[in-house]
Amino acid sequence: MMPIAFVLIKVHFGGETEVLEQLKGIDTLKEAHIVFGSADIIAKLESDDRQQIEQAIIWKIRKLTKVADTFTNWVHKSAYK
Repeated sequence: MMPIAFVLIKVHFGGETEVLEQLKGIDTLKEAHIVFGSADIIAKLESDDRQQIEQAIIWKIRKLTKVADTFTNWVHKSAYK
């Protein structure tokens, strides 16, 4: 199974749309959504190489100026309908 991570992203007030647009430039990003709840954005990252995802989170997502915090959930098993 290809490594997949779901990253919950908290942003500074009003920065959701800006961060969502900036996420589009990340190679490992498969999808991202502005949501209501404990996070402001949920991003799905996928790659053949787990380190590429880790590097994207550490050096790209966390470095965006409007990002306040991230919480990463690594996929263990998947089910598809």
